[in-house]
Amino acid sequence: MEKGTDEIKKIEKNEEPLPKSIAKNQKGEKSVKNTFSSKKIFASALILFMVAGAIIYSKPALLGLKGPAEKEPSLKTETKQSAVPEQIKVPKPPGIHDFFLAKLEEVDRLREELLAKKEEIYRLKVHYRNGIVELKDQIGQEMQEANISSFAQAIKNKRIELNLRTIQRRQAYVQELEKPDQWVHSGSEELLFLKRKALLGLQMTDIASGIDLDRHMRYMNAAIQKYQPSADKLAVDPPPAEISPLETIWSQILNQQVENVQAPIGQKDEEIIAEICSGNFQRIAELTAITSQAARCLARMNGSDLFLNGLTQLTPKEAKFLFQWQGNWICLNSVKTLSPAVAKYLFKWKGTWISLNGLTEFPSELALYLMEWKGNQLELMGLNYKKAKPDQRILKYLALWETRGGKLFVPDDIRNEMQQVM
Repeated sequence: MEKGTDEIKKIEKNEEPLPKSIAKNQKGEKSVKNTFSSKKIFASALILFMVAGAIIYSKPALLGLKGPAEKEPSLKTETKQSAVPEQIKVPKPPGIHDFFLAKLEEVDRLREELLAKKEEIYRLKVHYRNGIVELKDQIGQEMQEANISSFAQAIKNKRIELNLRTIQRRQAYVQELEKPDQWVHSGSEELLFLKRKALLGLQMTDIASGIDLDRHMRYMNAAIQKYQPSADKLAVDPPPAEISPLETIWSQILNQQVENVQAPIGQKDEEIIAEICSGNFQRIAELTAITSQAARCLARMNGSDLFLNGLTQLTPKEAKFLFQWQGNWICLNSVKTLSPAVAKYLFKWKGTWISLNGLTEFPSELALYLMEWKGNQLELMGLNYKKAKPDQRILKYLALWETRGGKLFVPDDIRNEMQQVM
């Protein structure tokens, strides 16, 4: 009854009941529509994803990424025909004399090393010689201030005693430096001789037979082994027992004080000095003595030549001011002796030509200062050569100064001895 009643109600509303098959079809259409909508959404998302991927690939910087490295254009040609084959460098076969030449270079290097050592020894000598001169000056000043005139008085003065002992020690050290100095000098000269002899033999092999280059090699190898610098060969022995007594050093200082005493100034010299200090330099050559004030005035003179051949001596104070003169040539041909204290200033002079033809001796202390002079011409025509007891050191120093570019004028007998020494 209830079923019938429902159907009657539907008929009254003009709604006919649908068959079951039709009802199922309607549900299927809804399902298809839903499926079609999902596929459409998926396809759109896929397209968007592909577009985004293409944009990111073309512009990776949008995400902070680096793109693929671009290939640099190659400068090499692509075609094999235009490529130039690389040349294979074949090592040059060694020459028959390459080993010999290498040994000569080794000799050269060793000689340069020995010459450098010789220069170091020379600098040490100059250093200690300068110190000795300064200490002697200090002792001289102390003598004057304390009115000391005898060795007994001097040895009681603590400062003088200390300075005397320092001078004693430095003199001994300078003396001991002669041993390594002579060894280095002998080595450099022997290596130079062997080098020249070997080079001559090498040159002769092209034009003569019987040249024994192996013998030259043996000589050079032996010299290289002999003159390799070492501590024992360059060592300075302790001061010898025969060092100079303090009283002898004191006597040397007394003699130096006598030399430093200013020569008496005569009336004529006073007049000339007054003219010089007023700017009149016409009578300079007539001077026989000067003062430290006169030396100051002479140093202000304009000109290239300064002739003081009337002077017989110079004190260190006078030399200190006189050799500040800005000229070229200075003549002191009447000076008989030159103290180390004066030589210290003389060979610091910036001129180029010094005439000392009145000197009869040229001690080693003076020679050491001479080696510092930058001038290029020195006249010593008054030197006396002592054949019985020649001073080989002086001859070597004079010759060495000349080899450095100086021009030396000495008597013929001294010139001959210098040539034999060198």
